[in-house]
Parts: sequence; structure tokens; C-alpha cells
Amino acid sequence: MDDCEVRTLADLRDVLQAAVELELATIPPYLCAWWTVRDRTCEVALMLQDVAIAEMRHLAIAANTLIAVGGTPEIRAAFPAYPTHIRNVGTVEVSLLPFGRRFLEQSRRIERPETKGAEPGTPTTSRVRLLAMGDRFSTIGAFYRCVLEGLDRLVVELGEPAVFPDGGRIERQLGYFGAQRIDVACRARARALLDDVVDEGEGDDCGVRDRYGALAHFYTFDQMCRGRRYGPEDKAGRPCGDELAVPEGEEQVAPMLPNATQLLYLPPRSALWDDSVAFNDLLTDVVDTLDAGFKGDPAKVQAAFGLMLQLREAADRLLARPLPDHPGQVAGPTFELSCAPR
Repeated sequence: MDDCEVRTLADLRDVLQAAVELELATIPPYLCAWWTVRDRTCEVALMLQDVAIAEMRHLAIAANTLIAVGGTPEIRAAFPAYPTHIRNVGTVEVSLLPFGRRFLEQSRRIERPETKGAEPGTPTTSRVRLLAMGDRFSTIGAFYRCVLEGLDRLVVELGEPAVFPDGGRIERQLGYFGAQRIDVACRARARALLDDVVDEGEGDDCGVRDRYGALAHFYTFDQMCRGRRYGPEDKAGRPCGDELAVPEGEEQVAPMLPNATQLLYLPPRSALWDDSVAFNDLLTDVVDTLDAGFKGDPAKVQAAFGLMLQLREAADRLLARPLPDHPGQVAGPTFELSCAPR
């Protein structure tokens, strides 16, 4: 694409597949952090759960929009190996980490808006920088503006029926995520849903919350870093609410070994090996079911999301296992797909 502008339907489908990739890449790191918090009922764990679920919804919205414009989402092909730079370009390494300072710093870099909440001298690096698009987009919002401006241009040039064939093919889309309707049949629906994705990650133009008043993801992580909640009127970088109890130490956070692939630390044919293989086999089922679902069978998308509880239980078995060669650390999910589709 010339200057990253969306000039053709093929360009539009390409950037929407890139949106699928960036939303997908954040889900395993957020799940790892959530699962390593021992008290899943504490406020921070519930916040992490909400963020992970929101990223799943963002993935579904990006995939639905791609389907609506005549494309086919590639979920399995887009699934990264961790640690990762999406498409092997970018300045931020995305790792699988236990909850803690390193995870929070990574998450703030991934979600950071270009100006809001940035401390003096802090380089801006958003998850869009991970898309092999170099410096062409500095924020999530800039990336999605490119998508939406291209969408508008194509609708004007080609007409909405050409851009959204067969009414957006909504029969191939996931209609609802929870109670929220997320199918896309026209430009107006695509705009509304993709704007929500940006607001939920960065906050709106006026502050730290999205248009519905919920704290945006960047500021959710920011208040964890600062140990203090954002109040209703607080400005970016200046939370003045109550103190936030942030889990820390081995008693509150499982000391998971970061980015620990099977072959690096597991004795073959041990119970630990078997647990890791079981997790990754289940993960492969989830990803392949999502892939099939977004390729025309939306009921399978719901089934894949339903398997997430089993995935958490499989992760818990790993997080309970000490690593013989890494004193003081435990195993964890490696999020490695089986070599061939199942």
C-alpha cells in the first residue's frame, strides 16, 4: 500500500487482517497475567479478566468487519509464537509474563495513546507499531483512522453494496458477544464498532474513559502501576482516587517462568510435559475452532469461547508445578499450537 493508504478492496481486507492479528496477539499475555494472580476474586484479577475478554470482543469485531467487506479472517495463520514482534517488526517485544511490574510496563507500552497519559520523555509505542507498519502509525487510533478513511473512500468510489457484498454476509458473522450485538452490515456499523475498539483501549478524546464511562485499558494498567484508582474526574497520569491493592510476591502471584517453551525446560514424558502438551492441544482446538467459525460457521466461534474455561483449568495445573531446573519458579502456559491443524 502506498503510504499505508487504503485504495482498493484488497488493501482494506489486508489492513483488517492486520487488525485481527494485533487484537489476537494481546490475548495470551493478558490471560497469563490474569491466571497468575492467585486470588481470582481480587479487584486486579477481575480487571485483568475484563481486559482479556474485551480483547476477545475486539478480535471478533475486526473479524466480522473483514467478513463484511468480502474477506476471510485467518486466525490460525495469525497466531504468534511468543515472545513476538508481530510480523517480525517493532520495538516492543510481547512476552508471556506473570502479573507484576514487567507485565504492566509491557501492557502500557502496548496500549499507550500517543499523548494522553504519556510522561515527559516517554517514547510512544503502541500495539500498532507491532504490525510491520514501522513509523507510519504511532497509535491504535491512527491505525484505525486509516482503516475508516479507506472504508469511506471506497464506499464513495464503489458504492456501499460493492464494499459490503450481500449485505455484509452477516450470516457468516458472530452476531453477539455477550449482550452486545457486533455484526457488521454497512459502513455505519463498521465505524461505530471500530470506534468503540479504539476508545476502549486508549480512552476517548476527552480523558481516560471510553464513551460509556468505563476506564480505558491503558489507564486500567496505569492505575495498577501507580497503586491508585482513577476517579471520575481525574486527568491522564494523575489518578487521585482510593489506593488500589496490587498483588505482589509469591504468596499473591504465581512465579511463572516467562516465555518458557516446552523444549527449553520440560523433561520429555514427565507429568509436567504431559500437562503442557494437554494445554497446547486444547489451545489448538480453540484456535482451529475459531478459525473455522470465522470462515463461515459462527456457532463454532461461540463454542471456542466456551472452551476458555477449560483452558484456564489446564493453565492452573501448570502453574501449580515447580520447575526443577528453575528454583523458585513454576511452569506456565506456553501458547504453542500443534504443528498441523487438528
